[in-house]
Order: sequence, then structure tokens, then C-alpha cells
Amino acid sequence: MLNLHENESTSVDAALRYLETSDMADRIRLVALRHNGERNVAFSEGGGTLRFDPNRMFSDVGALASIEALSDTLEAADPDAGMPIARSLAQRVSETGRLDQTPYIVALHNNTDANYQSTSYLPDSVYADEAAAVSINPERDPDDFFFVTERGLFDQLAAQGFNVVLQAPVGEATDDGSLSVYAGANRIGYVNVEAQHGHTDEQVAMLEALMPLLQYNL
Repeated sequence: MLNLHENESTSVDAALRYLETSDMADRIRLVALRHNGERNVAFSEGGGTLRFDPNRMFSDVGALASIEALSDTLEAADPDAGMPIARSLAQRVSETGRLDQTPYIVALHNNTDANYQSTSYLPDSVYADEAAAVSINPERDPDDFFFVTERGLFDQLAAQGFNVVLQAPVGEATDDGSLSVYAGANRIGYVNVEAQHGHTDEQVAMLEALMPLLQYNL
């Protein structure tokens, strides 16, 4: 389990609650990135401040685009100079989480109401091109959803009535430096357990439904 955005604390609380009672706890490594309580990582460079999204640091092109988009002092700092820092942190996270040795990465994320949600991947929506399939249950909050890289897992979660998005195949999904694209390119199973801030109970229930499926699929 991996939490990259420190301000998305509901997801970590949910993971800890799940691990307290799960008989799978001894098989799970929980890694949470800590960087001043904020979403983005900031650091000084060349007299200015550079920032990047830690979920956009897993490729060169994604890291550079994130630095350029989020840094507000580019006139005093060269974004290219920030690349080694972002990519070094990505390598450290990979090593700490043993990402190249795990069958599944379970990303832990939170969103705000009606900002980023499962419906964002429907046809004609902002991220439509990034999804191969979308399953929406109108009885569930669209902010609470799974984002997966495997069709079989998509089908299993959709059958249980969850909101689920299947990432577009490798080569079609945009290389934005995200962990999901990294996982797909490296043939690592990936699931983002995404829930609205404050939906701790819902996110615990999502983990309780997900983890036995991962164990079964191994």
C-alpha cells in the first residue's frame, strides 16, 4: 500500500484501520511519503522554489511536466535541474516499497467532492481517453472508486457494485509520470483505492472488498 500525497490522510487512516483487523496484515507493506503535510513536494533550487506532484515523478517526461506546471519561480530556477531530485525520490519510493518485487501496488488517494471522480473518465469527460472501460453504480458516490490496470480485477469489482475505471492499455495511456502508468509499463498489478476526504468507512470497506481479490488473483 502506497500513499504519495501527504494531505490525503483519510486514505492512510483507512489503511491503518484495515490492517488492525486483517489476517493479511503480515503480507502487506504500508509506505507513506512525508513532505510537510502538502500534496506536492517543494524544494529550493537556484535561488527559487520548484515543486512537483509525487504521483507524476515516475518518468522523465512526467516529472519535468509536473515541475514546469507547479513551480512558480521558474525565472530563478531551471526546471531541468529539478529533474534528478524528482527522479531520485521516485527511485527511493520504489526501493522502499519494493515495487519491482510486489505483485500488486495498492495506491491510497483521496479527492474532494465532485472534483476528481469516476465520472471524470466517462465519454466526453476530461479523462475519457485515459480509460479503457468505466463501470458506474448510481447508488454509490462517484468520488469513491477503484482505478485498476487489469481487466479481470475491473470485472470482479464491478460485479460487486463498486465504481471502477480500467486504465487505457500501455501505449495509449498518457505518460504523465503517474504510478499507474509506471505499473502498467512494468507489468505490475495496480489498484488505486480512491475516496472522498472524510469517507473513511467507505474506504475501509473498499479495502476489505479488494484485498481478498488480490490474494485470489495471485
